[in-house]
Amino acid sequence: MIRNPNDIVEKLVTDFSSVAGGHLLGVILYGSAVSHEYRPGKSEVNILVVLDDTSADVLIAFASVQTRWMHRGVAAPLYLTPAAIVSLRDVFPMEFLEMQHDYRVLYGDDFLSGWQLDRNDLRLQSKRELAGLALHLRLEFVRTCRHPRHLNNVLALSLQQLLPVCKAIMVLYERKIPSSTAELVAAVEDLS
Repeated sequence: MIRNPNDIVEKLVTDFSSVAGGHLLGVILYGSAVSHEYRPGKSEVNILVVLDDTSADVLIAFASVQTRWMHRGVAAPLYLTPAAIVSLRDVFPMEFLEMQHDYRVLYGDDFLSGWQLDRNDLRLQSKRELAGLALHLRLEFVRTCRHPRHLNNVLALSLQQLLPVCKAIMVLYERKIPSSTAELVAAVEDLS
């Protein structure tokens, strides 16, 4: 278990750069591992690995180091090229918003700064995510309504899925995204 993500940064970068074969352009730590919301044993450590080539031949080299780190609590990294980051921003604006909100460059260039997400893309994905979550909640409610403990688990998981939407809503309302989950939920409630 990783108690403090800062303790693994140097070894993480060393391990990934040792197998990169010169293709590594950047390693970026993002999410709760960078914020004060990290919970040892519960939170994952998320990284973006930026490469100049993401062909199968290049990615195979990362298999063993990825497996080793996943056993320690590091989520499977996102392997992207700079061009893929640019081309996927409109498809996954909420995910890139999450990355941009809390991140730290561990190695190489900062591929997450210097650009803003398109508000319309963010609005559309937010609407899609909310609609999907509402459908899922209805199905799970009917399935678990007779079992309060299971219903509580469904609601807790749904809240986690709702947090990225809350961040997107704050951006759409041109408000600063609060740093804690409680402040975020309260800020979204205040918008209504």
